[in-house]
Amino acid sequence: MAEVELKTILFAQCVTREAQKHNHGGRPDMKRVMKRLRNHPLSVGIHLSSQEAAQLYSKIFPRRPSVAVLESATADLVKEYIKTEVNKLEQDLEEGAGPLNQRFGRIHKAVESRSDEPENAHEKKVRHEAVKRFQGRAFPLLDDFMSWRSSSFFAQPVTESEYYEVVKAPTDLKTIKAQVKDGTITSGAELEREIQRMFANSVMYNPWNSSMSEWTREMQQEAELRLAMFREFDEDRR
Repeated sequence: MAEVELKTILFAQCVTREAQKHNHGGRPDMKRVMKRLRNHPLSVGIHLSSQEAAQLYSKIFPRRPSVAVLESATADLVKEYIKTEVNKLEQDLEEGAGPLNQRFGRIHKAVESRSDEPENAHEKKVRHEAVKRFQGRAFPLLDDFMSWRSSSFFAQPVTESEYYEVVKAPTDLKTIKAQVKDGTITSGAELEREIQRMFANSVMYNPWNSSMSEWTREMQQEAELRLAMFREFDEDRR
């Protein structure tokens, strides 16, 4: 599948929700769909004309889809988008370069690997202070996530054995917080990668029309806004 853009995901979600609301198959009212898109909390800076919307609809949906078909097609797009974003984050972390440096500033693990020379006392102190500053911002963010209505589903590791047959890289808020505390996660880029992985796992495991999937989508949208603010005020940006 070709790389999925955020505007495609948001448009597909708005189409599906409009169809769900009116409980009908076929093409939903595009004016109401476009209104939903304009009011979407993640649509800031995204522009889609009526002509582009019509072309996009024809590209991703069959001519007269049922609500179930809309839900399934949208779920596939969301999974592909999240998987792509997580892969990008992991690649940037491995390379120590790219958009993540612009979004979060210095990636500490990449900096550490630039030289085989041992750290002197000053370098070690600078790195330690940077990690402490990051922890001081990350802990309140994670505590905020844990206070949300749907956070109980993400607070602890999943216990069902069937889950691990589908999800190969599980994570949860408790695990992420522990990794921030012990220094496994030392940058905003690494933190976002694990949070996105947590949502991606939920989307992969749960049926699209389940309550769990709905809670996941709601929490992910809110998390995106909080992470955007986290990036904006990142003290380690260069």
